[in-house]
Amino acid sequence: MRLVTGQKGQTLIEVLIAVALLGMLATAFLGGLFAALKADIIADERAVCQSLSQSHLEFVKSQVWSSTAGWDYTVTPDAATPGTQPSWWDPANGVPPLVSEAECGTGYSVLVKAEDIEGDLREITVKVYRIGELKLTLEGYKAKI
Repeated sequence: MRLVTGQKGQTLIEVLIAVALLGMLATAFLGGLFAALKADIIADERAVCQSLSQSHLEFVKSQVWSSTAGWDYTVTPDAATPGTQPSWWDPANGVPPLVSEAECGTGYSVLVKAEDIEGDLREITVKVYRIGELKLTLEGYKAKI
């Protein structure tokens, strides 16, 4: 094998440039994968929070009108804890329902609060927390029928 004069070491430089370009492309690709993974985690957390808040709002709307004005409670996977207890409160029979770790994952809690606006109208506020951080607030209304 003969070397052409003036070409000594050129192959090594070409390989080093190719490896450097490949490294830059791999870094950009991995950065994109990481951003997509993070976006997926955030979207999943938002979906869980939306589902929890909507289900608790609908649950409260389905209950009979509570004679207690201005009540609130907190629900975790372990317990339902009343602040001011609504008249339909019955945790022994699953009222209100607990947060399911199997469906939601760990660290979620829900605060449900009702305030009378006018005689027969209440504002229901549902706040979803994850590991103590507020993630979503949903408001709705319940009318006495």
